[in-house]
Amino acid sequence: MLSYINSDREETAFDETILPPPPIPDPPPPLSITEDRSREKTGDQGEIQYIHQFSKVNLIGGVAYSETDTDEVVSILLPFPDPPSGCFAPPCEIGGPSTTTAEQLRGYLYANTNVTSNLVLTLGVSYFDYEERRDLGLYEESIVSPKFGIQWAATPDL
Repeated sequence: MLSYINSDREETAFDETILPPPPIPDPPPPLSITEDRSREKTGDQGEIQYIHQFSKVNLIGGVAYSETDTDEVVSILLPFPDPPSGCFAPPCEIGGPSTTTAEQLRGYLYANTNVTSNLVLTLGVSYFDYEERRDLGLYEESIVSPKFGIQWAATPDL
């Protein structure tokens, strides 16, 4: 079995939060904080799986790989009200563009064998490798996991 998926998605969001004035005499006007966010995410994913049936054992093995690129721009506007002295305080804008690339590699191999007519034993191993590159750094993780399972059919009808 072989599969491939390509994705391309764009998102935009706008949010406004109004903070009420504090409960003091002569309070300043409410503050309005706005957040403007846009994100473009593209990616590819592929997987291949092979199943082979021997006389007493069947083997299932596969490998999958995916890569996702995300470009994001976040802009948060923090307005400052005019202070009582009459001086003007300009709004403060924080945020900016960022880029993230994530890669995943997965592999697995399982062996299933009939121990008795109603009992199947599964042994296997899986591998997972993840890497994420951001503007400010790198995150990596690799895991090898053993697998063990028993399947029991209580009655022949199951």
